[in-house]
Amino acid sequence: MTIINEFIKTFIPLFIILNPLAIIPNYMVVVEHIPKREAERFSSRTIISAFILLAIFIFIGRPFLDLIGISTYSFMIACGLLLLYISMGMLSGDPPITRNVSLDSTSIVPMSIPLLAGPGSIATTIVLENNYGISLVFVSLVVSMLVSKILLDNYQRIYKVLGTNGLNAWIRLSALFYSAIAISLITNGILSIGG
Repeated sequence: MTIINEFIKTFIPLFIILNPLAIIPNYMVVVEHIPKREAERFSSRTIISAFILLAIFIFIGRPFLDLIGISTYSFMIACGLLLLYISMGMLSGDPPITRNVSLDSTSIVPMSIPLLAGPGSIATTIVLENNYGISLVFVSLVVSMLVSKILLDNYQRIYKVLGTNGLNAWIRLSALFYSAIAISLITNGILSIGG
C-alpha cells in the first residue's frame, strides 16, 4: 500500500505539470489538416521526445546540480517560483514565455519542448526524483506519457466534449494546482534549508 501511495504522490504532480489537456488547442492547430495516421505518428514523436528529455533529467538531474554546486533545496525553491510564474500566466489567459511558441506541422520541438516537457516539467522531475527515487519517478513518467499519448490521439473526442470553453476552464483550474504545488515546493525548500 505504501508503494501505491508513493506512486500516486509522484504521478499526480508530474501529470498535472505535463498537463496534456492544456496543449490540445495547440495540438489541434498542427494536426487538424493532416491524415489521422500521420497525426498519430506526430503524437508518438512528440511523446517520445518529451519522454527522453525528462528521463535524462530523472537520471542525471541531481548529479548535475551537485556538480555545479546547487543544493536540491535551493532548486526546489527555484522550481516553485517558476511554477508560480507559469500558473499566473495560465490564470490570466496569457501563456508565459516558457509556453508561448510558434507551431508548425514540420517540427515536433515546440510541441514536445516546451509545451509538454517545459522548464516546469524538468524541474519537477528532478525534485520528485530527489524525494522518491529514480525507479518510482521513472514509472510515473512512463504512465504519464502513455496517458498523454491516449489523450492526444483522441483530441477530437475531447474537444467535442469539452469545447473551447471547457478546455480554457481546465487550463485555469490546473493553474490552481500549479500554484499549490509551487507553494508546497517553496515552503518545503525554505524549511529544509532552515532545518
